[in-house]
Amino acid sequence: MEHPRESKIIRTLAQRPRWAVFTASAALGYLALQTTLSLAPLVGLLALLFTAAHDVRAKQPNAAAPAVLWACITLGATIARISPSLTALSTPLGAVVLSAVMSGVSVAAAMLLVNVAVWSHGLYGWAGLCTFPTIWTGLGWLESTTPLGRLLSWTPLKGSGMYEWIMPYIGPSALDWITAAWAVVFAELILYTSPVEELEDLEPYADDPNVGAPIEEAEIPRRHVPKLAVLLVALAIPSLIVNPFHQSTPPAERNSTRLPVDPLDRYIDESKNFTSNGRLLLWPEGAVTVHSAEQRIAMFQKINDTLTGRQQRTWIAVSYIEPSRAQGKQRNAVTVFGSKGELFTYYKRNLVPLVESYSQITEDKPPEVHQLPLDVNPPGKNRGSHDIHGVALSAGICLDFASSFPALSQKPALILAPANTWHAEIGEAMAAHARLRARELATHVLWCDGGAGGRSALFGPEGDVVYQVGGGSWLATLDMPYPFEERRSAYGVLGSTIPVGLMCLLLPFLPLLAGAAISVTAPMGK
Repeated sequence: MEHPRESKIIRTLAQRPRWAVFTASAALGYLALQTTLSLAPLVGLLALLFTAAHDVRAKQPNAAAPAVLWACITLGATIARISPSLTALSTPLGAVVLSAVMSGVSVAAAMLLVNVAVWSHGLYGWAGLCTFPTIWTGLGWLESTTPLGRLLSWTPLKGSGMYEWIMPYIGPSALDWITAAWAVVFAELILYTSPVEELEDLEPYADDPNVGAPIEEAEIPRRHVPKLAVLLVALAIPSLIVNPFHQSTPPAERNSTRLPVDPLDRYIDESKNFTSNGRLLLWPEGAVTVHSAEQRIAMFQKINDTLTGRQQRTWIAVSYIEPSRAQGKQRNAVTVFGSKGELFTYYKRNLVPLVESYSQITEDKPPEVHQLPLDVNPPGKNRGSHDIHGVALSAGICLDFASSFPALSQKPALILAPANTWHAEIGEAMAAHARLRARELATHVLWCDGGAGGRSALFGPEGDVVYQVGGGSWLATLDMPYPFEERRSAYGVLGSTIPVGLMCLLLPFLPLLAGAAISVTAPMGK
């Protein structure tokens, strides 16, 4: 039965011809599965998968073939990521094929979960509506445990700012749940516009007053769908009351110069421009490569002689590549160094597969928090007097930020994040991941990307950003309260315990509650 007020778009969604579904799937695959994922197209793609899975379950004659649907989405995702893929490996063709395989696996996993939710009657009742968001959140958590972290997961990195205030409590799992929940809401909207001739053939529900009733009277839209939509809207309200993305730091002071060829001399000369004002300088990932322990010692001696030795109040975080104990392998490290010597050294834990994993080794030691002694001029005292304030400092390197940080012993005031991405789109995605880590831990992340077109920024617990794209150096002022608030966020203390615990508690009961809802709700399919 066709509504007189239906638009052409709604009518097309209701009829869902195969060509429309396949075309929309390829387009949404391209828009939704960019290197930096956005919330809106991702919701649209999942909603499309829901409607297609429902058509297959209801044995609609125009149901889209799952294999063709998978191929269309995978093609769109591969095209969306082809630019960074071409420069990821030494052989462009191999990189594109690998990208297509990884995209195909992620699309297949998404389609599997959608079909599990639909075929298990997961669309019925309040508990049923939450079935897919719950298992989708579980998939995101499992992907975060892989070497690539959430770099390939379908967690939105853009367009989800109104929900990021939840992250200090639940972490990125909150974004996964909200994305899936919105997909269920829009899928129900599409299904509501569908023809309902199949209802009159459902003999087991012949006594139900909804069967055979006009569409205006039938309770086809689940009674809980509006409640879920209201809940999702309500969760965005706090971000409207207090805008989390205010610019609390001053604009970046940039200074780029023509530099010598030698990498160490280049970074030393550039750092000289900031030692008078900067208390902590961060070099990008792999700024210098040393080939022996003696070269490492000589490097720090040269830095001390030219920089930190003269400027007693300046600390430099030097990122470098050094040989490891394993024959022919290297380690990716960052050392915080000052006039009093080395404060700490951190080694990269997550290597890029096939790009770094064959030449470097990882360290199993998780990041720790160290006290950086900063020499400050306290207010109300003479200009020549100084106090020493300890700043809780930690570090990670590039791909480490694609995964949530393990529980730290205390809340860091600042996390150093040297990076070196190989493509501008990868740089944008990794910077977005670093911003999410700052939100989760309610701290600041200093992101320094030395790659071509890389983004460098200072991310804060409320989204404060100082950006620079491309080469050059910049200086930002970070107001650090003293004494520092050491209380960690809930997610910083418990990590994934909260979302995983909720999934373990809810999943055993969802089939029972969804099954009870079926007895009082007219089903959509046979």
